[in-house]
Amino acid sequence: MRHQDLHILSVGEYKYNSDDRITVSLNEERQEWRLVIERVTLKDAGMYQCQVATKPVLSFVVNLEVVGE
Repeated sequence: MRHQDLHILSVGEYKYNSDDRITVSLNEERQEWRLVIERVTLKDAGMYQCQVATKPVLSFVVNLEVVGE
């Protein structure tokens, strides 16, 4: 989820946006999800949150800082 507009980017590997720069994948061996944004722009900067639907909910927030033009 992108915090600035509360936009859900994906649930599992199902994408909720049409931006072809964004992909989500699961490394099953490491049990690790990866969000990749290609051709990053200044508009992509901000807080992103990953949530796992457990009880209690697990979440991890990262701040993406874009430097340059």
